[in-house]
Amino acid sequence: MDLLPEKPGVYQFKDKQGVVIYIGKAKNLKKRVHSYFSKSLVGKTAIMMKHVREIAHVIVDSESDALLLENNLIKKHQPRYNVLLKDDKSFPWICIKNEPFPRVFHTRSRVDDGSKYFGPYTSMVVVRTLLDMIKQLYPLRNCNYRLSDENIREKKFRICLEYHMGNCLGPCVGLQDSRDYDDNIQQIESILIINMKRQMKLKKRLQSWNAFKANQLSLTPRCITWMFFHIQRMRTGRMLITLKSHMGL
Repeated sequence: MDLLPEKPGVYQFKDKQGVVIYIGKAKNLKKRVHSYFSKSLVGKTAIMMKHVREIAHVIVDSESDALLLENNLIKKHQPRYNVLLKDDKSFPWICIKNEPFPRVFHTRSRVDDGSKYFGPYTSMVVVRTLLDMIKQLYPLRNCNYRLSDENIREKKFRICLEYHMGNCLGPCVGLQDSRDYDDNIQQIESILIINMKRQMKLKKRLQSWNAFKANQLSLTPRCITWMFFHIQRMRTGRMLITLKSHMGL
């Protein structure tokens, strides 16, 4: 235990068979793990510690990285003493729903229905910032209508307030075709994929410039704004001036 570093990371408790029975995160690995042995334990924790025969750990750069790694390891190993993170409700995801004229929204539950999920994110502020920018860039529907070709042809739906507010282009009444809508969805997918892939690249690049602290770079609204601004510049005729508001300018 004395060899544990005083750095952020994830620790794993294993039983005598080498099976992972508990996974936790820590801002300071040494202090957190030591706390299990330096105080009177009760209940589930006390029972768990009677089975611990080995301790493994992984060092990460920040608390946010520890959260994500903990989440992924718990889903992989399903330790018997972890109860809070055994499902996918721990962190928010951005979902592109598998349906005609897909909706884009945040969720804490992943459903195996062919929908696409991006994340997990450690901050709802980041998720809301991303979704707000997507909404400004791409008018999408947020209704629960089943927009099949047959339903649209039979005019089962009426235009709603979202259309009049400019938040939707009216696919429910045939004012926007699926090809145009799906093209927007593909661009949104690309933006979300770029966001996830660029987290570590941005972190390393800006860290070398000493512009920000490393643990503030991966998922901040400012970095997302920077990314959206450059993506938007590549789109013809629609410079998003309102991005300035997200940067406090």
